[in-house]
Amino acid sequence: MTGQSGDDDAAALRARAELSQARTTPATKGVDAHEGLRLVHELQVHQIELQMQNEALRESRSALEVQAEGYRELYDFAPVGYITLSPAGAILRSNLTAATLFGSSRADIMGRSFRALVLPASVPAFNTFLAQVLSQDDKGPLDVALMRADGSTVWCRLDGARHGQTGNVNATLTDISDRVHAETSLRAAEEFTRAALDALSAHVAIIDDTGTILHVNTAWLAFARENDGVLPLVGVGANYLDTLASPSGEQPNDGPSVRNGIVGVLSGRQPEFVFEYPCHSPTTQRWFTARVTRFEEHGASRAIIAHQNISDRVSLETQLLQSQKMETVGRLAGGIAHDFNNLLTIIAGNTELARTSAVVAADATLNHDLREVSDAATRAAALTRQLLAFSRQQLMAFQPVDLTALVDNLRDLVQRLIGPQIQHVVVRDARPCGIVADPVQIEQIIMNLIVNARDAMPDGGTLTIGVVPVELDAHAASEHTGLHEGPYVALTVQDTGVGMSDATLRRIFEPFFTTKPADKGSGLGLSTVYGIVNQSHGSIRVASQLGGGSVFTALFPRSDSIRTGTTPLEDIAHAEGKETILVVEDEAAIRRLSERILRGAGYTVFTAGNGVEALAFLSQHSARVDLLLTDVLMPMMGGVELATAARRLRPGTRVLFASGFSDAAIPGGTSPDDATHFIAKPYSSQQLTAIVRSALDAPQVSASATESTRLPKSED
Repeated sequence: MTGQSGDDDAAALRARAELSQARTTPATKGVDAHEGLRLVHELQVHQIELQMQNEALRESRSALEVQAEGYRELYDFAPVGYITLSPAGAILRSNLTAATLFGSSRADIMGRSFRALVLPASVPAFNTFLAQVLSQDDKGPLDVALMRADGSTVWCRLDGARHGQTGNVNATLTDISDRVHAETSLRAAEEFTRAALDALSAHVAIIDDTGTILHVNTAWLAFARENDGVLPLVGVGANYLDTLASPSGEQPNDGPSVRNGIVGVLSGRQPEFVFEYPCHSPTTQRWFTARVTRFEEHGASRAIIAHQNISDRVSLETQLLQSQKMETVGRLAGGIAHDFNNLLTIIAGNTELARTSAVVAADATLNHDLREVSDAATRAAALTRQLLAFSRQQLMAFQPVDLTALVDNLRDLVQRLIGPQIQHVVVRDARPCGIVADPVQIEQIIMNLIVNARDAMPDGGTLTIGVVPVELDAHAASEHTGLHEGPYVALTVQDTGVGMSDATLRRIFEPFFTTKPADKGSGLGLSTVYGIVNQSHGSIRVASQLGGGSVFTALFPRSDSIRTGTTPLEDIAHAEGKETILVVEDEAAIRRLSERILRGAGYTVFTAGNGVEALAFLSQHSARVDLLLTDVLMPMMGGVELATAARRLRPGTRVLFASGFSDAAIPGGTSPDDATHFIAKPYSSQQLTAIVRSALDAPQVSASATESTRLPKSED
């Protein structure tokens, strides 16, 4: 086809030359006349043909030059750099774009080694790339950092292929600096984010829209390692939604609702979701809160999950609720005990007076019956004392006590109490363990705890009593309601018995709560312990688990003053008197009983039903009053307010308070001193006359000690 086309082009050219010659040379008649003319004609036609060929060549050359110029412009100003490298890596050819990337002219880079323009860190990768291109092995593009003429760096993507004839390498250079800088900034931002997440104490994870964990922070990993299998804290690649149930089988409050809440965040139906859940470990229970927040990453839905340990907060809230509950129950118990003590005062007092009559003394059966009533009243009084101990309203005789010595003195009694099947161990410390408390009440604490431990070990076991000094820091003190950091003495009673469930532990100190049969206990033993410890400015905690025994730990503020043993109460002489006493009591039966007892002891007695009546008597009568015997809690005007007003009217008046509560419960913080005494209900006639005598024999109140508060007006 090519040869035929060439012949056709030659024939066309010949025809055109013939036509041109015919137009310029006149026709010759008699062509046959002379052969020479034909030769001239042929030469002229050939000359014209050559001229036409030259003209066509000039036009083709001009077109080729225009096309070449276009190719040169396309080569030089292409958006990517083109270079040709020798097998050794020398730059043989470069377009303007490549030279611009280097910040140089083409003349400056021609002949230079491309390797010399590559940053040292990228040279090994370039050597590998060049070797793969020359050997025509499969290879991908190379991202390489190049040094510009001004010392700056440009990142380029290098790609190329070996020229089959020359063996050189034709390569392209694409500027990717913006992309690399963006990726660097993104990596820096990601590293900053990771560092920020790692600095958090919360356990943080990032999940995708399927719940798969993409990233976790250091706190998450550390806690997961320390508590393997305890919390839904697993590593990257696991599905968070599938791990919400803890190994103990507990779901976070409501498992399906939690899953729906998280899915709602991932799907964009809600911006965040917060839930709390408990988690049990072999040693303790922890509480956590989880906050799930949605965000977008490269168009994909993501969520951040932040777990925060709120166990301390929950513990404090639980302590507060327990303290408030116990305080409420204590107030109720104290109120009941107060009213009950009033009734017992009437019962016991009148029974005692009845037994002294000649009629009763002559009737053995009646005497026996009244003794039974008296004994029942005594037992009832003991019951109210336990209620008052729980409500922290029991009368206490505080003094320095060596707790170690007190425990040692009880060793034989404890052994007899627990029996031979239980081993008794005492753990003591060589350091002083002094406290300020009522030694009788501390003994009651120990006895009650020992009885509780004994009952928990029906088949025998080991009872361990410990007395050691401890130091509480701020954190440890915060775990005990009402305690502050400082020195304490820890009294522990530990058994190896049946232990208690969580439900029992939550109610263990409540009055009348017991797990024993109805005929085996009143449910006041541990509540009494609780009240005495709190009234002694201490705190008590219990740790137990079913089948693992129990440990009761009572903490008392440590004191440097120590007194070994207990101080026995001294008997007070029941001497008769001749003084005048004003009895103020709103309970008529008690008022009549007190008047009868005191008149029988030789005193002159006046009575009033409340504070207003008493003040009216003191204002309107000139009779001398040596002692004001008043109940603390009365309607219209209480005993403390009455005492203040009476001392203003009659400076130096001696006062004896009576109440079913302890002196600590007297409103206004008034406490017994040289001129203010206290008797707890119920009381016997001997106790009343003895304390009255003691109050009368005490020094008189000076005028300077009398409060000058304004007296309230009496109501009609």
